Amino acid sequence: MNHFRKISARCFIASESGVGIVAVLLVVAVLSLMGGVVTHLVATGAVSKTNDLASEQAFDLATAGLEYALKRIDEGANPDGDVRYLGAGRFTIAYDDSTGLITSTSDVSALFGSSNQSFSIEGPTSGSTMADCLEVDVSGARMNTIWWPYEIIGANLINTCTNNITLAAMTVSWTPVSTDHAVIVAIGGTTVYQSYSPGTPSGGVIDINDYTIGASSSVAQTRIRFNTELPNRNFNIVYTMSDGSSKNAMYQFRADDESACLEADLSAAYVGWTGNTRLIGGMLANVCSAPTVIGIKGMRVSWTPLSPVRTLSNVFIDGAQRWSGSVTSGTEVIFGSIPLFNPGQSMPQNYLTFSGEMSGRNFIITYIMRDDTELTVPVNLYADDMAACLLVDTSGMTISAREVRNQLWVNACPLGIVVDRVTTSWTGLAANRRLDRIRVDGSDRWSGSATNGTNVDITDVQIGGASTSTVNYYRFRASAVGGCFSHIITMLDGTTKSVPSYCP
Repeated sequence: MNHFRKISARCFIASESGVGIVAVLLVVAVLSLMGGVVTHLVATGAVSKTNDLASEQAFDLATAGLEYALKRIDEGANPDGDVRYLGAGRFTIAYDDSTGLITSTSDVSALFGSSNQSFSIEGPTSGSTMADCLEVDVSGARMNTIWWPYEIIGANLINTCTNNITLAAMTVSWTPVSTDHAVIVAIGGTTVYQSYSPGTPSGGVIDINDYTIGASSSVAQTRIRFNTELPNRNFNIVYTMSDGSSKNAMYQFRADDESACLEADLSAAYVGWTGNTRLIGGMLANVCSAPTVIGIKGMRVSWTPLSPVRTLSNVFIDGAQRWSGSVTSGTEVIFGSIPLFNPGQSMPQNYLTFSGEMSGRNFIITYIMRDDTELTVPVNLYADDMAACLLVDTSGMTISAREVRNQLWVNACPLGIVVDRVTTSWTGLAANRRLDRIRVDGSDRWSGSATNGTNVDITDVQIGGASTSTVNYYRFRASAVGGCFSHIITMLDGTTKSVPSYCP
């Protein structure tokens, strides 16, 4: 009996163990299933969130593309076909300038695909208004100073479109403002407005007779005439079309700063003419764009050294005498006739004349413009220390009877120098020997009778920068054979050069 109970107990325990294993397996299976479900749900949510983010980025990129296209058009560029990459995406622009349609298409890569957005708006068109078709060419515009000094001529009105455009009104304004009036407007040789009394003041709307400019053609703006002369003014003209659109054009005859337009090239200027009394050469030019005109109303000319005293006596520019008189260094002079320069025009500064020799002087020229602005140009022709630039070469000198020949004066500096006086000394000759002539560069610079060691005032010898002059000879009244010679050469600025003794 007890044995049976033991067996039954063991069976019962074994049965309970089996049930426990099955239960554990069931729990594991349920948990695995739940884990898979949770994992799937989490993964699905992440993908969804990623794709949503890509969609938002695509939207932002597409709208950014529209803003980009509008900015490019505003800058005058055509954005059609432009592609820009930003982060993981890009946008592509399509623009039809005839209809104004702008389309921005974006493309953003996502985890399990990509997102695209496309938006379109109406942008500006080429020639969408008549004013868009009108081009005003002012490059040839000018005040008519020959036949009628009260009118603007030379501009052209251009229709750049393939359809006709019509001018209905014009507004003409000018600065400085005055009480003058516009009295006549003519386009293409046809008078479209005429009113001598009272005319139209600055800023007033001129109701012209409608004027049509044919497709892809141009006409001359024949004239805009005023009741009095309007020199030295700028004009702004508003052209109003029959569709209500308008186009502005600036006629800048007067520069904001005339001196900024003037270029004065005096690099080739030099002192010359009979007695070296003129500063010769130079080129003046208007470097500003059309239609800006500039004028020089006067100048100040300064020079150094001031001694001996000289005065400025006349100014010639472009072949005409602009001023004459007598003023000292640094004095302002006002021209009797103002040289006017059209855009790009140049004219020679022929010469400035002085009361005496100007060799060895440097200049500062200040040009005074019509608007009182100034341009100052230094004219440095000569070295500050002339003697330091002079090299005297005696190595090739010879004696031929009365003449000591072929001395070289070499200017080692880039600026000019001037030899003013020469003191010649000698040994080995008779005590009564006399020097009677000095010839340089083929011209006699001094003649007379000089004893040993006498300082003689020669006609000034100008030696250009990096140039050489030849002393053809020092001539004596009797034979110079057997002599040894030395010199002290005095420059125009007072500096001196000692030449050691040589025996040719």
